[in-house]
Amino acid sequence: MGCNHPQRQERLGNCPDIDKLCSGDDLSLPEGKHTSEARFGIPFESKVISCIRTLSNTTIPANALLEETDVEWIITLHSDSWFLNLAKIKALVELLKRRSKTLGICGFDTTMERLYLVDFLFIAETKMLRESRLFDFAPIEALTGSILNVHSTLMVQIIAKVGLRNVLCYSDYRDMVFWDGQPVFRNRFLAPYCEDPQLNLVHVNVGSFFDDHGEALQARLLRLHGIDNPAALQYREQYDLGGDHVLEQLAKCEKHYANKLRWRFCDFEELGFSKSFRYIERYLQQSGQLKTALRMLYRRFNRFIRRAAGEPDQNICVAELYDALPEEQFAPYVLWNRDFYLTQEEKRHLASIKSRQ
Repeated sequence: MGCNHPQRQERLGNCPDIDKLCSGDDLSLPEGKHTSEARFGIPFESKVISCIRTLSNTTIPANALLEETDVEWIITLHSDSWFLNLAKIKALVELLKRRSKTLGICGFDTTMERLYLVDFLFIAETKMLRESRLFDFAPIEALTGSILNVHSTLMVQIIAKVGLRNVLCYSDYRDMVFWDGQPVFRNRFLAPYCEDPQLNLVHVNVGSFFDDHGEALQARLLRLHGIDNPAALQYREQYDLGGDHVLEQLAKCEKHYANKLRWRFCDFEELGFSKSFRYIERYLQQSGQLKTALRMLYRRFNRFIRRAAGEPDQNICVAELYDALPEEQFAPYVLWNRDFYLTQEEKRHLASIKSRQ
């Protein structure tokens, strides 16, 4: 396990479920910011430090595990990203074997301007990881925090070292929903919450919410999925609001901020913070109504001019463009997208698997 918390040894050192506690690259963020908050800030220094800390908390423990383990497959997780059905993990591993894939990833997306990948929930063959040395790189040498962020840094490593023909994307933004079942926005779909209800996997960035609403969402999921080990029961007792009470509170919060944004000529997706209410509030306090409104009007005008000039939509999914290329000409180069995602039949099969935990 990788952790940068200053009290990690006191809090986690005696946990029986942790075989080895590793520290990622320990760089201090300015003004005492949390790593997740820094990604939404403007200062370049904060972005670089945030990326290095987050990446190293994945790469350092993964490399330490590869030195010692004899298992065939490993799974990488972050503390706010959960598989809620262990039976589906096993089914995914068997599916990867049948498809002759050595790496399963979650949350892939690429446009003309952005390369995106969720930087956890890897399901990876250990033999491939050792041979490719996928996690063996220095984040700052990858221009992390500038051209590349946390997510795209890992995706570039995968493209170069593993090859997309060996990768299966088992879930992406088209499969994910918010806490109320509505589809996530494509832009920054990871925060504050995204859930794949077919695979029972979820990411909850608790720092995006007010009043422990993030923790309450996590506790609700633990209750709904019947996860009742001692740690889960303690968490549920502390944070679970019962029934769907947290959803009702979040609906009020969403309505409040939707009205605020409407007067600034934008919405959650246009602003770029999704439904991260805490970050939206901070941005509105710092920017003011007039500045935000002018920014949104400029963005829309710029988009109109580019379309009028015949420039391509920057949000086009590049993967779909590749699949539209004439097969007779490009077949020798492998149109990877047709073998990159789960089929509908595979999705239905995974959705039907009941939890055995």
